[in-house]
Amino acid sequence: MSTVALAATAAPASASRNAAVPVANLRTSVRVPLRFADGYGTDAEVMTFTGLVDGREHLLLGLGDWRGALAASAAGGEAPLMRPHSECLTGDVFGSERCDCGPRLREAAERIATTGGFLAYLRQEGRGIGLYAKARCVCAAGCRARHLRGKSCRGPRRRRA
Repeated sequence: MSTVALAATAAPASASRNAAVPVANLRTSVRVPLRFADGYGTDAEVMTFTGLVDGREHLLLGLGDWRGALAASAAGGEAPLMRPHSECLTGDVFGSERCDCGPRLREAAERIATTGGFLAYLRQEGRGIGLYAKARCVCAAGCRARHLRGKSCRGPRRRRA
């Protein structure tokens, strides 16, 4: 399989030091139809990578005419739309009413597909607090605001006998 080198451009930390920019390589690319609970649908080019700095399995979804948007950007035009989205089992998959992640994901997909661009689906449940801590957080009264600010939660208080 051929690989495509992807690297972010970054200015060196200092003029005297030229730090190497990490390179991730395209691992797989597959066309996947997306269908959301409200009936909206679009196709995505789902890309996976090797060599990611954190070692996790993040996904990049190319939506709409993302190739055309990249070409226009390379020719001096606007950069393609791009949204990072943190994985959210409760909102993205189960449609929890205590979470707005699913509707945000759906809106982002439609807006990006309209002009062409990317959605980075980041495998960091609850912005990095993990699924178990998030489950405690979602069930705790008044805790949702703490989760949205990226703070961890201790969950509901247990009553002592």
